[in-house]
Amino acid sequence: MTSIELSSGTIDYTDTGGDGPVLVLLHGLMMDASLWDGPIAGLSSGHRCVAPTVAASARGGLLVATAERLPEFKHPALVVWASEDRVMPPEHGGRLAALLPGGRLVEVEDSYTLIPLDQPARLAAIIREFTSAR
Repeated sequence: MTSIELSSGTIDYTDTGGDGPVLVLLHGLMMDASLWDGPIAGLSSGHRCVAPTVAASARGGLLVATAERLPEFKHPALVVWASEDRVMPPEHGGRLAALLPGGRLVEVEDSYTLIPLDQPARLAAIIREFTSAR
């Protein structure tokens, strides 16, 4: 894992390198970049996968600052949500996708909160389909 020093602290990240489309894979509050190990295994041959681990101490402020700027993000963005998520209801996925001007929501059937762990191959296929359409 590589590290970068930012004003908000140190961020460790995985970067597979490569010439394909760049994917930035973000984790939730209680997770780290290892959440993405399964999907990265299915994507790294045709994509450059970057998965940062944001330090717990920096997460709160970073999340608020990022959320406020989502409507400014003018690039295609894929929001993948579990249809059976009991922690973050599916309506949240729709709201997030609507905040992103280029947002697209895909719900994964028969999946729960942690899709990268629950269905890594399915998630990788959804991401490959999204990037190949660009």
